[in-house]
Amino acid sequence: MVQTVKSNEIGLNAMGLQSKTIFIPGSPFVVVPILIKKEINMNKRSMHDGIVGAVITVGVLLGYYVAPVWLLLPGVIGVTLIQSAFTGFCPVYYTLDKLETSKQA
Repeated sequence: MVQTVKSNEIGLNAMGLQSKTIFIPGSPFVVVPILIKKEINMNKRSMHDGIVGAVITVGVLLGYYVAPVWLLLPGVIGVTLIQSAFTGFCPVYYTLDKLETSKQA
């Protein structure tokens, strides 16, 4: 049987985190502290980071397991990130803006 006990620690609420301590009877580990995110707020920045991170990870995995030509995908993403720093244009943000306006219409 697993018992959970809530504990409020200063600073965790400000970060949107909740702390729980798990006691497992008979376990060599007496206390297992874990942090749980209270709510998920997906703004455009976190969506962008998730999409780009997933595409880079998939490109690296395909390059390692399938064919080295797939390593061009993370390379193109990297070049796009560099150019967006100078020009202010990012295809992912552009697409997210278009999706956002289509939802509002």
